[in-house]
Amino acid sequence: MKKLLLIITLSLSGIFINAQSGNPTKEETVKFIDKTLKKAIGEKISIDLVLTDIHFNPDKLIVVSSYASERPETDIYENMDWTRFTLLREQPDSFLSPKIMEIVLYFDSKIKSTYEGKSKYDGNTINIYAPKDTVESVKKAILHLVELAKKEEDNNPFK
Repeated sequence: MKKLLLIITLSLSGIFINAQSGNPTKEETVKFIDKTLKKAIGEKISIDLVLTDIHFNPDKLIVVSSYASERPETDIYENMDWTRFTLLREQPDSFLSPKIMEIVLYFDSKIKSTYEGKSKYDGNTINIYAPKDTVESVKKAILHLVELAKKEEDNNPFK
């Protein structure tokens, strides 16, 4: 009987340990977001503008888009303080490809934006594009990234 109780206790301990370690790390979360956003490449994001490349990491978002006959435009967003993230929402747009959805991220701090090689701190929102069937997963991943950033900030002994 004691052996059976010991086996049950060890089994339950293993289950609880695995359940607690099931949250993705910051690196896994960022990799998921980047990989998922890349699935929108090739889709129309405005009347004639097509998303041709995207790179996401917590410090920088690079969005490359182009019109059919022109050279690509590169938009770079930096200075994203995830501890100052406030809101995200879906933005329906009739000009978007029916396969993707725009998600708007709001911060209570200024975002450094670079358009056509000119940098400025001009806003507190970032627009990202995700395949419609992944929007909920991307939103959850963004919120998880925010949670991880706030935990890192709380654990900073030098703040």
